[in-house]
Amino acid sequence: MYHMTGRERSIKAMNFEATDRLPIMANTLPADFVIALTGIPAEQYWADQLTAHIQSMKMLGMDFYIQNWFPAREQTDKPWSRGELERWSIVENVAEDMEHEIARLDRTWQTLRADAQRREARIQEICTFQTDMQRRCGEDLLWTFAMDYNGAHVLEFPYETYGYEGFFLVCAAYPDVMDRYWAAQARLARWHNECMVEAAHRLDYPKIAYLGTDMTDQRGNMVSPRFMDQHYFPHLDYALQPLVNDGFKLVWHCDGNVNDLLGPLISIGINGFQGFQEKAGRGSRKGPRRA
Repeated sequence: MYHMTGRERSIKAMNFEATDRLPIMANTLPADFVIALTGIPAEQYWADQLTAHIQSMKMLGMDFYIQNWFPAREQTDKPWSRGELERWSIVENVAEDMEHEIARLDRTWQTLRADAQRREARIQEICTFQTDMQRRCGEDLLWTFAMDYNGAHVLEFPYETYGYEGFFLVCAAYPDVMDRYWAAQARLARWHNECMVEAAHRLDYPKIAYLGTDMTDQRGNMVSPRFMDQHYFPHLDYALQPLVNDGFKLVWHCDGNVNDLLGPLISIGINGFQGFQEKAGRGSRKGPRRA
């Protein structure tokens, strides 16, 4: 079998076709490792991390690239989270703020769905971004539809906004608010995913998307599978339908023990998972899902 490029190898593997070897996924590498591997001066690395990481990935024989995310230079460079505010320990504050956010999301969706020019602009933006990233990666590294603004949109757990305590409190005390929040997110996510489908067609781009959000820890679920079935998965299904119906291969990022959530994700149309952790109990538990 002839030697394949990383891009070709990755596409064939995703389509269950024969390859010369298994493709290797590329993601963020430690800054010190990249600098040592490439010999790039530190200041040059920090000025253009993307170029340095792509060079490292190619040197290591990696084949496909899934997330444009890089190490922060200093601890102070990391973004501050609204979830650190003490006011989110009061559940009424969280519910009130979420009501405002639901209204904002709905206004945005109403504007976008009726504006053909903004839809076309979003499609063009995705096309431009994907084309530029693949050009920078070259044939030896496939740039997928990645976990970024131009990739597939999903529904987030808002613990980065309200902290874990605020998020858990609103799930327990105001499940209807949580449901409407995810429903509002889903309408916008579906609109974006429809634009992504159109961009893929115009570019004749490989229909491979890396997506997901952290929904578990090392022990198991953040909220119960029953709550997810009632309030999360129906809206996620709605958001991802354009991609599923168009035949996208969807690879879901998962950390921790996600045993209870694999079935619902597969039924929605997720084709594969990234981040298996045997130590977190992945695949070790038999029996029905927990309530």
